[in-house]
Amino acid sequence: MFEGGDNTEEIVSVSAHDADDLEELGRGNIGDFQVFYADGPAHFQQDLVERSLAFIAQFPGVEDVVQEDRELIYGWGPSVDVSALQEAIIGWWRSQT
Repeated sequence: MFEGGDNTEEIVSVSAHDADDLEELGRGNIGDFQVFYADGPAHFQQDLVERSLAFIAQFPGVEDVVQEDRELIYGWGPSVDVSALQEAIIGWWRSQT
């Protein structure tokens, strides 16, 4: 587990892109949502971040995922419940550490 205890909620956040971002940057470039890992866990547990791609890809409604950089994953799937996805990732992360 990452140093600092079981604060998984502080390790990962999932958010939908707002309409302005989609219009400015394009859905094809940034997807419908993003998964952001805090810098420490993304650096020290990079293997978990990379393995989370497969977990995220199988989540209901997800069409595709791309790791943009160490901390950031873009996802496509306009019907994805980002709150449910965040809770699922938190549970998965805890089960892996």
